[in-house]
Amino acid sequence: MTETTETSKLTHLKKYDVYLLFENTTRDTIKGEDSELPSDVHVVTYQDDDETKLDAVRALKMSDIFDGYHDRGLKVTRIESGFGKLRPNLYNINKGEKKEDKKKK
Repeated sequence: MTETTETSKLTHLKKYDVYLLFENTTRDTIKGEDSELPSDVHVVTYQDDDETKLDAVRALKMSDIFDGYHDRGLKVTRIESGFGKLRPNLYNINKGEKKEDKKKK
C-alpha cells in the first residue's frame, strides 16, 4: 500500500466515525499496548489482496467499522472488542495538542 492509499484509508474511515489507531499490526502488538489504549478499541481482521491483515480502530458501533471497511472494498472476517484498559474519555488521540490550543477553538 502506498502512502496516498493509507492516507485515503484514514479519511475514508473518518466518514464513518472510525479512528484508525494501528494499521496492519499484530495481536501481540495490541496486547503489548493494552494498558495505554482505551477500552473501546476493536480489532478488525480483514482480507486485502488475498492477505489477512489486522487493524486496531476506535468506533462507537461495530456496524460503523464494518461499513467503513466493506465500502472500501475489503472483506471483513472478524471484529473483536475487549482490548484496552483506559476509560475512553481519558484517552486523548491527539496527544501532541496543547490545552491552550483547545481553549482557543
